[in-house]
Amino acid sequence: MRAIVLSLAVLASCAAPAPAPAPAPAKPVAVSNFDAPISLNLQQVPAREVIKQIAKMSRLNVILNNSRPDTSTAVTVSFNEVPAGEALELVAKLIGYQALRVEKHNIVRIEP
Repeated sequence: MRAIVLSLAVLASCAAPAPAPAPAPAKPVAVSNFDAPISLNLQQVPAREVIKQIAKMSRLNVILNNSRPDTSTAVTVSFNEVPAGEALELVAKLIGYQALRVEKHNIVRIEP
């Protein structure tokens, strides 16, 4: 009787296949914050506020030189899945500024 119980236990363990290992979760592709796509639709908003909004959405560090009053110029923008760095460059250009990317620290300087 003991041999039969032992045989049944061995058969039961052999009959059920081992579950397949779960596939490893795919690692997300690292996207720099400059390339992070953003969508934004604002009408007649001061340029400095648009720049702040882009920085917040993309998690970029932005240094804005407010030495000239141009940053209060109202602008209208409509971006749909545009890389954040390009959006900053375009808004800066609208007010006569330039956006300078400091890659090492994920920083964009916007200055006249």
